[in-house]
Amino acid sequence: METNARHIPFFSIVMPAYGVESYIERAMNSIVEQTFSDWELIVVDDCTPDKSGEIAASIAENDPRICVVRHEENRGLSAARNTGMRAASGKYIWFMDSDDYVERELLHRAHESVVKNP
Repeated sequence: METNARHIPFFSIVMPAYGVESYIERAMNSIVEQTFSDWELIVVDDCTPDKSGEIAASIAENDPRICVVRHEENRGLSAARNTGMRAASGKYIWFMDSDDYVERELLHRAHESVVKNP
């Protein structure tokens, strides 16, 4: 019997990207290196004028949990987050700025907290 059931990740991390080529690699790698692995990362390239989108696409090539969505014109932070939410399939959405990074255990700790306190 064939099934088309799609895995639903625990977390969808939505990361808008605009003008952050100096930071986005570190931000994305801080998610890739998490000790908790049941996530998807949706990077929304908001028609950035720098190489942020290219960097994100390059990292996404190496991890099927990462998706890069591109706006054809700059629409701003709120629109980029909304685009990311529409693309998300996780049980919980985590918004992360592309010039931030997180500790390796962040998602593990968040998962434990949600399970303990639904």
